[in-house]
Amino acid sequence: AFAFHTDAGTFWGDTIVGTLGIYMTHFNNEKFENGRSRWASRDLSELIMEEVTSDIRREFEPEWTRRHLWNRSYAEARIPNVPTMLLELLSHQNFADMRYGLDPSFRFTVSRSIYKGMLKFIASQYNREYVVQPLPVKDFSLSFSGEREVELKWKPTIDATEPSANPTKYIVYTRINGRGFDNGVIANTNSYKVSIQKDLVYSFKVAAVNEGGESFPSEILSACRKSDQKGEALIVNGFTRVSAPFSFVTSEDSIAGFAGSVDNGVPYIADHHFIGQMHEFRRIIPWMDDDASGFGDSNANYETTRIAGNSFDYPFVHGQAFAEAGYSFVSTAADAVENGTVKLSDY
Repeated sequence: AFAFHTDAGTFWGDTIVGTLGIYMTHFNNEKFENGRSRWASRDLSELIMEEVTSDIRREFEPEWTRRHLWNRSYAEARIPNVPTMLLELLSHQNFADMRYGLDPSFRFTVSRSIYKGMLKFIASQYNREYVVQPLPVKDFSLSFSGEREVELKWKPTIDATEPSANPTKYIVYTRINGRGFDNGVIANTNSYKVSIQKDLVYSFKVAAVNEGGESFPSEILSACRKSDQKGEALIVNGFTRVSAPFSFVTSEDSIAGFAGSVDNGVPYIADHHFIGQMHEFRRIIPWMDDDASGFGDSNANYETTRIAGNSFDYPFVHGQAFAEAGYSFVSTAADAVENGTVKLSDY
């Protein structure tokens, strides 16, 4: 079992509160109901803590704080009759922590770290090898390979820290016009050719697969062959951004915060946690009551609103306009252009 929390507590300046792990052994004679030792919860907690802090330090913040592993009687750590961890990832009350906590890329990395820790724990309990699911593919591109054929190409994203995470095959998902995606077909290499009908807009996304599971999907690319085309166009999907809101700290460190009026950030697909813009930036202002909660206080006028993010589906939107204007088109990820896989001079 696993309880995912954020903690309270603040530090002045840019000091990170960091990550705390909690487990409990001193209950029911240190045994689970099946007779196994409750110290297995300690092993689970250690593996997850190591994955989380190592990945954060490598990819985001080298000074990220690894706090203690507590053996204490918290309900979330005590009640489950299976190996259990209560994770306090960061302090939602501390500005330095939340500059990372609001970043979609940080959330993805941490979630993957937790998954890897759980996977390694289960493998160790059953003395089995483990395989980590792959990362999403990169350098995705479409090109016409015939009058009624489109070729998809992509590259695997190598996880340098997890050799087992290499993909062994891929799943190509297809959508026609504005309908839903199909259930996908298997591709054994990092390219795939698809027969198409003219005057229909085809969209594709690719997921990497191995024995550990399926990756997150790629961005969505689209293509259309017009019957009486005026020409062929290439759409480069340059909007790949996800990010936290703009944040700042003054030189005297007296005020700080998130300024959504400058840049409210870009969620991955959508966000449901945003409640309103921050309006109390003075660090010295304490919590007084729920209507005057001090530094970090925000409005609450978006509490029930779904905030749109990056859908990674914009070539379809722009491609429809090209098709209506009489142009055939294909599309590509920006990184495939940057690394020379796709040449703009061909269009």
